[in-house]
Amino acid sequence: MRLLLIDDEDEFSGFLESGLTRWGYAVGIARCESAGEQMAQAVSYDVILLGQPLPNRSGLVLCRLLRARNVKTPIIMFSPGSTLQERIAGLDGGADDYLDEPFALEELLAKIRALFRRHAAELAQLQIGDLVLDRARRRARRGDKEIELTQREYTLLECFMTRPGEVLSRTVLAGDVWNTNLEFESNVIDVTVAKLRHKIDRGAQVRLIQTVRGHGYMLAWEEESPPEEPDSVDSDGGGPAGPAEV
Repeated sequence: MRLLLIDDEDEFSGFLESGLTRWGYAVGIARCESAGEQMAQAVSYDVILLGQPLPNRSGLVLCRLLRARNVKTPIIMFSPGSTLQERIAGLDGGADDYLDEPFALEELLAKIRALFRRHAAELAQLQIGDLVLDRARRRARRGDKEIELTQREYTLLECFMTRPGEVLSRTVLAGDVWNTNLEFESNVIDVTVAKLRHKIDRGAQVRLIQTVRGHGYMLAWEEESPPEEPDSVDSDGGGPAGPAEV
């Protein structure tokens, strides 16, 4: 699941990002309202976490602006010491929920899950061929076979399945799955893709995770699959798979 966090308080947003990432969420960060506005419209997020106030514009104004521009992504607003009137204004302005700081990470996680159930029922299950990802239960299966995934592998598979047929570069994967703007100098991305491919495609007649040499990786259903590749790193410039912290 992909979240967008719009907040200018480094310490608190760092705490949220760390906690959410630990639970397997991919978190995009916007430190100001203009960056948040741009990211919310350019990328398909599952939930937006909107802090208030922001440097040059209130979170409420940004919330209203996003709704006026037909951004339908569920929004959870939060602010320190909010009054009843502020919370009502936020909800009337387009927010789906409101949290008063400080709040427990567990409460935020529960609200994210609740919003996902209510607002993304049509996206709760992704399917490419016989590969099914149940996002509400965070489970994957291929045909009748349940697939056990680590949190990182799950986030990587979700990234692929929300963009089927699209070639994803290592830079894109680094940002969406590892929440960094830089490519890793190590082969951690390639190793994780190789492990995921081994779990998803081993023994299957149609191989879904494909390498586009020089560009990145793609998940697509093609009846005529390319020749099976060994379970080693085979990306744009990667070497053989080896130990890596994933």
